[in-house]
Amino acid sequence: MSQISDDFFELFKPFLEKEGFKFKKSQNAFIKIFEDLSFKVSFKFDGSGGLASIDWIDYSISVFELEKIFKKITYEK
Repeated sequence: MSQISDDFFELFKPFLEKEGFKFKKSQNAFIKIFEDLSFKVSFKFDGSGGLASIDWIDYSISVFELEKIFKKITYEK
């Protein structure tokens, strides 16, 4: 199955790298850091039954400094 996931990522990688994401093979994920935010797109593959498919795709956004961003939004200093 790793060959299938490797092939998938080789096809998909140029598209997301163009958008500023970096591939983290250990996490099967693409990560993009922009200011105080971290965007992550991760994949899980299923190889049961002799077929390989993407079991799920997860997209998440993490905020490094929530208070700092909140102050920017509310124009507080």
